[in-house]
Amino acid sequence: MEEKYDLRSQMTRACKAPPALIAEGFARRYQPRGWKKYIDEYMGESYEMINHLSVCVDVYGNYVNVEVCRSLIERYDIVCRRLYKLREAWKNYHNG
Repeated sequence: MEEKYDLRSQMTRACKAPPALIAEGFARRYQPRGWKKYIDEYMGESYEMINHLSVCVDVYGNYVNVEVCRSLIERYDIVCRRLYKLREAWKNYHNG
């Protein structure tokens, strides 16, 4: 049972971190390494949420709405791909 609540705590932190990272990183958008660092951390938190949601589906599938979890996994994946493109576009902006 302790593991269940530990996962909940990790998911709570992982879902709140990305918006804060983007806000903080945006303040450093003219510093190429600073901006990239925050984008990378945002992507890391998002992939962590994908992992946690996958655990929910695989381990707690009888207790959670599996379709909602899968929908969230898909959304986080889309966000990660878009962030990757943003990071690349911003890199080109700084190089240009």
